Amino acid sequence: MDILFLQKLTYNICLLLGAGVLYSELNLKPARRNWHIDLLAGAILGVICLVVMLNPWILRPGLVFDVRSILLSVAGLFFPPLSAMTAAAIAAGYRLNLGGPGAAMGVAVIFTTTATGILWRRLRPHITLTPSFGELALFGLAVHLIMLGCAVLLPSELRADTLRNISLPVLVIYPVGTMVFALLLLRQGERERGRRALAESEDRYRAVSEHSHNAICVLNQAGRITWVNGKMTALAGYPKEVYLEAPSFAKFIAPESMALVTGEFAKFAAGRPYNANYRFSILHANGEKRICECSAAHFHDKAGELNLVVSLLDVTEQSRLEAQLRQTQKMDAIGSLAGGIAHDFNNILSAISGYCGLLAKSLPAGQQAGDDVKEIMKAADRGATLTRQLLAFSRRQVISPALIDLNKSISDMTKMLRRLVGSELKLSTRLFHAPCRVKADPGQMEQVVMNLVLNARDASPKDGEITIGTEVLSEGERAGACPALPPGPLVRLTVADKGCGMSEEVQCRIFEPFFTTKPAGSGTGLGLSVVFGIVKQNGAEIEVESCPGKGSVFCVYFPFMQVQTPAAGAAEAAPAGGTETILLVDDDEAMRSIGTRLLKAFGYEVLCAADGKEALELMTRRGKPADLLITDVVMPGMSGRELARELARLKLAGRTLYMSGYTDDAIMEHGVLEPGIAFLYKPFSSDGLAAKVREILDGPPGQAVP
Repeated sequence: MDILFLQKLTYNICLLLGAGVLYSELNLKPARRNWHIDLLAGAILGVICLVVMLNPWILRPGLVFDVRSILLSVAGLFFPPLSAMTAAAIAAGYRLNLGGPGAAMGVAVIFTTTATGILWRRLRPHITLTPSFGELALFGLAVHLIMLGCAVLLPSELRADTLRNISLPVLVIYPVGTMVFALLLLRQGERERGRRALAESEDRYRAVSEHSHNAICVLNQAGRITWVNGKMTALAGYPKEVYLEAPSFAKFIAPESMALVTGEFAKFAAGRPYNANYRFSILHANGEKRICECSAAHFHDKAGELNLVVSLLDVTEQSRLEAQLRQTQKMDAIGSLAGGIAHDFNNILSAISGYCGLLAKSLPAGQQAGDDVKEIMKAADRGATLTRQLLAFSRRQVISPALIDLNKSISDMTKMLRRLVGSELKLSTRLFHAPCRVKADPGQMEQVVMNLVLNARDASPKDGEITIGTEVLSEGERAGACPALPPGPLVRLTVADKGCGMSEEVQCRIFEPFFTTKPAGSGTGLGLSVVFGIVKQNGAEIEVESCPGKGSVFCVYFPFMQVQTPAAGAAEAAPAGGTETILLVDDDEAMRSIGTRLLKAFGYEVLCAADGKEALELMTRRGKPADLLITDVVMPGMSGRELARELARLKLAGRTLYMSGYTDDAIMEHGVLEPGIAFLYKPFSSDGLAAKVREILDGPPGQAVP
């Protein structure tokens, strides 16, 4: 082995290593391969192999040696078989073209070393990922022992001399070169996998941050925003440059949340424990405030600086719904309280009205005491009106459509409405000169007028004016208005103000539940939606006309109800009594007492019980059915409905009259009585009770079912 051989060998190894680095940097190993890529990789390997073979160690003409065995064996180990065999084919073609006595051995070395690398990888696949130095050294030695074995293809006269010259470098230097070249490709592979993993991680991070529902930003210890995602720009309406150029995040915080947010950030900046999850308000670019739920965490960047990553979720709508839910729950609680008060108050009023009726009948005509009794009855009637309003508020009033005159209803409410609007606003009425008769629930109509007036009050300036008007429109004056209503005259109720008015966009949403333009805490957004529901339920229509700065006019249209005028001089007949047996059940002692006296005064036989259990025991002992059961609906223990059904099953009461000033869904659905249910609303007068009892006893059984 002479100096020239060592120079050539060193040169080829350097060329091989340089070519390997060059190839590895070409990044020809994508995650999803196909035969085109494998073939291209093989062609590049073949070209590198040709470059290596252009600078061989020449023992004699036609007998040359180089490091192609290192390149091709490692290619078989690390590259797809198609790539390795393509490179081998290119190298073999070139070697055959050179010719000479060593051509057969050269071609054999090319294919056997390539095949050794391919087979080794098949049997030991981990070698391309986590090989040991020992295994790589063993692989290099095995490849080059096979190379020496290919010397049998040399002419016999050249064989011994050739082996004597190449054995030492082939068995010492070539395995080391193979191991170094393999380690180089391993290192490049690790770098490539690391780059790919980093790129995939960055892509995932970018996808997560940019497509997240949360707005994300990063703050440094000075309070400057150093990074924001796309959602952050949508949350507050600022471009990224505004965030990054702002001297502090405080620029985007709403005043009411400033102390909370800056206080928690100060704790973070000082290295103290801080609250990482809380809600605060930010300022939108258009001046609106958005409520955000914050989740924060700190980290150190590559420079060791402390940073805070903040994730913000827009919960403005959620907060609004939560506030609405709290308001609704509060309204329900107040409604339950109002309903309970109305129930007890109605029992008291029923007793007052009943005893006043008995007292009035016992007094001689023309006495002052009689007039006093009438005044007491008027006060009881006003109390009954108050309870109807309480029950309308609590939505536990029985809906009873009746023929009413809107003019009279509005006149009766005017005093209360003036107290509602206050002394600073003027409330005026412009009522039609003739009765405006409609069929609707009186209590609900009062609620419609009250809600519309309150809405007008909130929209009016301090010196504003609210006008309530009624009008009867003839068939010709309708001019196609409200085509959904039946043909004929209409009654139009108007509530007008000269307040701030509404835009077309707001007008499209005013009847939506919970929609309001009032400041937070100033309204529930239910007033006009309740009006809309009542109007529709009573077979009417509602329209609104408004313009910003010029006020609003709400118009409610009802079918006009034609009625016959009673004959002059006709007197209302006094209610008739009877001799039937009536079972009266009520948990209120005063109601049982006055009810018994009133019914006995009309000639009926009366049986009394304080609750359902006592009533069942009484009727079971009696053994004979009662002609009529009069029972309160809501009682402790057994309800009135349950008692009526049990007595009907025992054939101890065939007809039932329910009475209550407060009811649940036992006998009604959505406020409307079930078909066949007879109901008497508390408080009632003695004549009203007598008339209802006679109506049921004289009518068919199907009108007073249990």
